[in-house]
Amino acid sequence: MAVEATLASSLSLIVRLSAPHVLECLCPLWHGVDDDLQKLRRAMLGIQSIIGDAEERQVEDRAVKDWLTELKHAAYDAEDVLDQANTHLLVLRRKSELHGRLTSKVRNFFSLDNPLLFLLKLGSKLKDTIKKIDGIMEEMHKFNFKVYNQSSQRARPQTYSFVVESELVGRDADRDEIVRCLIDDRRFDDNVTVFSIVGMGGLGKTALAQLVYNDSRVERCFELRMWVCVSDDFDCVKLGRAIIESATRKQCESDLTNLELLQYKLRQALVMKRYLLVLDDVWNEDKEKWDKLRVLLTCGQEGSRVIVTTRNENCSSVMNAQVTHRPRCLSEENSWVLFEQHAFERGAPQHQNMVMIGKKIVSKCGGLPLAIKALGGLMRSKNGESEWLSVLDSEIWNLQPIQDGILPALWLSYVDMPYHLKKCFSFCAAFPKDYEIGKELLIQLWMANGFIPSQAGMDLEVKGNEIFNELVWRSFLQDVKPAAQFFRAFHLEHVFSSTFYFGHGYVSATTFKIHDLMHDLALCIVGDEIITGGESFGLGQSVESINIPKRTRHLLWPSPSSVKFSNCQSIRTFAMTNKVSYGEIKWRTLRALSVKSSSAQLASRGNWQLLRYLDLSGSHNLKKLPETICMLVNLQILKLDNCSSLIELPKRMRYMSSLRHLHLERCYTLRSMPPGLGQLKCLKTLTMYIVGSNAENSLQELKHLNLGGRLELYDLHMVKNASDAKEANMRSKQKINSLTLRWGNPGFRKNHFYPETRNTGEDEAVLEALEPHFGIKSLTLECYGGTRFPLWMGDLQNLVEITLRNCPECEQLPPLEQLPFLEVLSIYKMNGIKHIINSTSSNTVQVFPALKELVLDGMQNLEGWCVEEGREAFSSFCPSLIFMTINNCPKLTTKPSYCDAQDSPPISEKKGFFKNLKSLETLSIFNNCGDLVLLLEDEEETMGISSSLLEIRIWNCGSFSPSLGSWNLPSLKTLWIGYSDKLVSLPEEMLRDLKSLESLSIHSCENLIEIGAFSQGLSALPCLKNLEINNCYALINLPKCPTSLQQLSVSGCGRVEYVPQGLTALKSLMIRYCDLLKSFPDDLQERLPTIKHLTIIGCRDLARPYLQGGELRHLVSHIQDKQLILN
Repeated sequence: MAVEATLASSLSLIVRLSAPHVLECLCPLWHGVDDDLQKLRRAMLGIQSIIGDAEERQVEDRAVKDWLTELKHAAYDAEDVLDQANTHLLVLRRKSELHGRLTSKVRNFFSLDNPLLFLLKLGSKLKDTIKKIDGIMEEMHKFNFKVYNQSSQRARPQTYSFVVESELVGRDADRDEIVRCLIDDRRFDDNVTVFSIVGMGGLGKTALAQLVYNDSRVERCFELRMWVCVSDDFDCVKLGRAIIESATRKQCESDLTNLELLQYKLRQALVMKRYLLVLDDVWNEDKEKWDKLRVLLTCGQEGSRVIVTTRNENCSSVMNAQVTHRPRCLSEENSWVLFEQHAFERGAPQHQNMVMIGKKIVSKCGGLPLAIKALGGLMRSKNGESEWLSVLDSEIWNLQPIQDGILPALWLSYVDMPYHLKKCFSFCAAFPKDYEIGKELLIQLWMANGFIPSQAGMDLEVKGNEIFNELVWRSFLQDVKPAAQFFRAFHLEHVFSSTFYFGHGYVSATTFKIHDLMHDLALCIVGDEIITGGESFGLGQSVESINIPKRTRHLLWPSPSSVKFSNCQSIRTFAMTNKVSYGEIKWRTLRALSVKSSSAQLASRGNWQLLRYLDLSGSHNLKKLPETICMLVNLQILKLDNCSSLIELPKRMRYMSSLRHLHLERCYTLRSMPPGLGQLKCLKTLTMYIVGSNAENSLQELKHLNLGGRLELYDLHMVKNASDAKEANMRSKQKINSLTLRWGNPGFRKNHFYPETRNTGEDEAVLEALEPHFGIKSLTLECYGGTRFPLWMGDLQNLVEITLRNCPECEQLPPLEQLPFLEVLSIYKMNGIKHIINSTSSNTVQVFPALKELVLDGMQNLEGWCVEEGREAFSSFCPSLIFMTINNCPKLTTKPSYCDAQDSPPISEKKGFFKNLKSLETLSIFNNCGDLVLLLEDEEETMGISSSLLEIRIWNCGSFSPSLGSWNLPSLKTLWIGYSDKLVSLPEEMLRDLKSLESLSIHSCENLIEIGAFSQGLSALPCLKNLEINNCYALINLPKCPTSLQQLSVSGCGRVEYVPQGLTALKSLMIRYCDLLKSFPDDLQERLPTIKHLTIIGCRDLARPYLQGGELRHLVSHIQDKQLILN
């Protein structure tokens, strides 16, 4: 990694340790410390001036590279000694602050009770390091390095913005050719056809695949589209999980590793759907591995496609790609267009001479998009013609591709960067290829390792964000987007873990990726300095079979059993997903640590003086943090998320003056907060705060804290009055984007606990006083005892998500319908609410203009959307609503119409609940809302949703019993009905207009006798592909089905005797525990050889002929995916 950054960090520490008041403390115990420090300073300044030339020459001169490696590790050693000396001073100050009132365990925490011995050891180490650096400087002279102007001193444009590419330059013809082949059904007969995009790294294969994937023609052609990054590890189980998650947009269960269960889940996700699957960045050359996965993919509809992007022709052959597309390098004209986008300010005049130079530079990139973008980002930072000429004339262009195929253009872009950018970029090698890296996590690790240079008046986080943006701007990082997984974006342990903990509420988290070639560049730079489990970094063999190299500084490993740490001496970053023996974590040089722990293990540790980042998240046996944690004087980030047994934090945390981020997500057993947290002036993140009865853990402690991100306040019933609440100074906390206010502690969530002694007026006054800033994005209120909400709730114009839970006394909601950016509204167990919109609300043209998701749960007295009186007609009602879930709202049967009729009927007779929801796609109605379902029979009621609604789920609506009315829902594709005891029949009239219905599932409707008229059944549904009927014990006959049916699953229907005829397209058949079903109809029996998936369980007479030795065995012998079990 960049030597300059380590030198700069050491020089900064030397300046700090050379201050008169520091020397006054050190000199009596450390003889000659001032002379040693100044000698080291002069040596480092001398080296610093020639580093730039050395870095350029190392790619062609092995001796220079070896010299730089020795220098780098000597600089690390010097930094460690200086940091330990500085930490010693901080420990002395911390002990002074604690007035000596410490237990013996705490006093011995750093073994510094003999400061003379400690400083003598440090002095000896420093002299050894200086001697080593002197030798390195002597050797330096033989190379005749040139003094190099530091790139960090170059003037940069005052402002810049990232280039937003609306389309890929020069790839339209490639896209159109691939799309034509994909959607052409005449050329390919296979159930699944493989297409490959083959080309060298940096050519834009992934970007081309993305262009195809998002093409409107492809979207129309394929019912399901999935994208999976593969990279080096072609593991069938991992890929199967990834495909399921991409198909369902839901996280797989953490224990889904059994191949049998996985194939069942995968088949459920893909069966009878025409899908497109992109497998990006595949390296596999093992045909057996591909065949194992291919079998799992054959359950889709004919015409399904798999696109593979790879650098490897052999990979394409192994996967039997029927079409291989080899994109060419960009033309000279398109190369210049791409370079212009990155090298010049948009709309700025271009100097003719610089254009000429630029075109010569572009010609050296060989039409490779990644190299062109990186060089464009480099040239954007250059001022003047002479600097452009220096790049054009650089000797690096004359080099052959560097180690591991690193391109000269990328190396040139790297060498030119300021030293702190180099170090921050190369640290990205700690993450696997194709991994979505959390920006916040990366910046915190940069902070912990001292990579971010301090700048007066600027927070480290702000400077880190600037560095991140510049790396994106220079095209070293890419694919920046909002995080899909909150915990994955914030926790180092999830680099190797497939288990995720989900946060709740809005979170402003960002992820990004690093291109494979850039990743290779980072690996080339760091060598064995960073070791990540499962990869070999220039070691010539798998690191799992050897000891970790002595000079490794950063170690991220999934399991302690696969590697030995005994050779490691200077680890700075250590992460492990499984539990590890703390006897092995003995490095005094640790800056960042992510492990699972228990209280006893933590209490026994005493050698983490330099630690800045400590992540113990997911430590379920951790009940208390020991007081010794308070002596970690450098600690900046402490993460305790999902520590499900944690009940107590150290009482002296107020002395942890370096602490900047304290994460306590999902610590629901935590009872109280330590006193005096308001003294932590550097604190930027505090995700949870529990109000106590004493002044030292009251809301006043938050007054002067400049908090950001998420904040959850619990036990607000302990706040004595509004004056105390105002002391929190919530309006001033402009960086908070998600706020939770709960009158009860975290552990009471499951029991919906309300404190026994409630003062309604006090709750209202407290909530009024806790008004957040105007720009907050997410707000949650729980167990609030007031009868009304404050006016400020209707003024939060930037609110994106709001959750109201267990506020039983409130009878009206605030005017949430007016909030212009509200996307998610969830209301739980608020029995006082009768209408979502109140007559007292001001009239508005649009109602809930941005709302996408609505949850109404346990609203016992909710009657409808709004009160009729005084309301004008709505011109636009929930125009963006996509998902709506209604659970246990028994009175919610109708809604007032939007007309102004004076003689309007009583509310119970009015309609209109679904009428104006014109964008609704998914409707879920659960538990005691049967009358609401009946509105779907009204043609006027369903007029608005008829063209948009795609999925309906009805669960445990006991009164649901459709009449002969038709469901006018021609766009509906999925209908799921379960646990409806009064459902006797699904009339033909109800189903006949569901012309787009593809999947019908009926579960546990015990009194269901008939589905459709016996003569017609479901035959009027021309698109039906999937029929699933489970545990309908009264059902006598299966309905007649259309010829389009491809999957039939019947389970626990003990009275069914026949399978319908005419199933000419059937590909998957599952029959379980249907005792009276003896045989298949003749036409289906003849079609059995064409079936791909067959399951017969618990049907003895039906299964017996197809078992080994049975007379019909030959009909099913070819089916690879079959289960035939008698019992």
